[in-house]
Amino acid sequence: MYEIEFSVKAAKTYLNLPKKFREKIDKKLNLLAENPYTKYNNAKPLKGVSSCYRLRIGDWRIIYEVINSKLKIYVIKIGLRKEVYK
Repeated sequence: MYEIEFSVKAAKTYLNLPKKFREKIDKKLNLLAENPYTKYNNAKPLKGVSSCYRLRIGDWRIIYEVINSKLKIYVIKIGLRKEVYK
C-alpha cells in the first residue's frame, strides 16, 4: 500500500474544503493508495509529465505524482479544473 503525502499548498487547499468534500477526496485517495495505476478511479496520466497523474472529482482535480521507489503518492495540487493546470 502506498503512503499519501500532501504538498503544503495542497494541504492548505484540502483543509479549507467542506468536510463532505474532504471525505470524498479521502475515499478516492484511499483507493489510489491501494493501486495508484487504476483506471476506474477517473485517474489519468498527465501529458508531457512522467509519473504525474490527475484525479477527477466532479469539477475538481487532484494532481499527484507516484514515487514507486518510496511507495508514495505525493499530492501536488488540488483545485478547480479551470485553475489547477496553470
